[in-house]
Amino acid sequence: MYKLTLIQIGDGVGAVFPPELLAKLGLKIDDELYAIDKPNGLCIMTRKQDEEEQIRLGREIMKDHHRVLRELAK
Repeated sequence: MYKLTLIQIGDGVGAVFPPELLAKLGLKIDDELYAIDKPNGLCIMTRKQDEEEQIRLGREIMKDHHRVLRELAK
């Protein structure tokens, strides 16, 4: 677990990420992160992880509903 500190940046608020967390995630200044509200808290993801999750969900849907999707494709 990593502690993030919130700081004032103009009219907004930013979070300070420890250098070891940035290195572990391969993040650098100006990279974008995505916050997802989940029942047990907030999940912060990089775009790559978000795309991988979408691909995983798409594959799961295709596997579970292949007959319906095949009919719709006709």
